[in-house]
Amino acid sequence: MHIVITGASRGIGAALAARYRAGGHDVTGTARAGGGDLVALDVTQADDFGRLAAHLGGRAVDLLICNAG
Repeated sequence: MHIVITGASRGIGAALAARYRAGGHDVTGTARAGGGDLVALDVTQADDFGRLAAHLGGRAVDLLICNAG
């Protein structure tokens, strides 16, 4: 399963990402600053969603966790 988690750099988002990865799932995490294995995405900036779409490259998203707000 491919899971996208916003706000995955710390707290609940990071814990969810770690748990799903440990379960063998493909996780795309986002954070405002990006870095490491996180895609840069500020959910308050509409232009940033193009970066996420390009990163996904047409891959289906089975579960979206909107943790950032």
